[in-house]
Amino acid sequence: MKRNKAIILLAVSILSGTSAYSGGFSLKGTTWERAAASAACKPDPLLLYSLALQESGHAVKRGFVAPHPYALRNEPSGAHYPETLDDAKSALQRYIAEDRLTDIGIMQIN
Repeated sequence: MKRNKAIILLAVSILSGTSAYSGGFSLKGTTWERAAASAACKPDPLLLYSLALQESGHAVKRGFVAPHPYALRNEPSGAHYPETLDDAKSALQRYIAEDRLTDIGIMQIN
């Protein structure tokens, strides 16, 4: 019975074009909303946030993750999450010296 309810909820959600969980999470008034609004293509703020979470997500406390503004990643050293901007600048020099294809920052641009 619970499985049928879940399937019905999912179907209604898909057909209505809304998320079954949309009431509990909002990016209204955030940097993500402002960035989306200022872009020429007007992406959904949730898409931007989701990409950042996928690319630089890091545990902030037990059970929670968030995009990390100073994330670094390359093939030789892997992922690194500096605590401060100064630490990130220092680590960035080392990472780029190891591999020019270093992913940098919250969206992991290289």
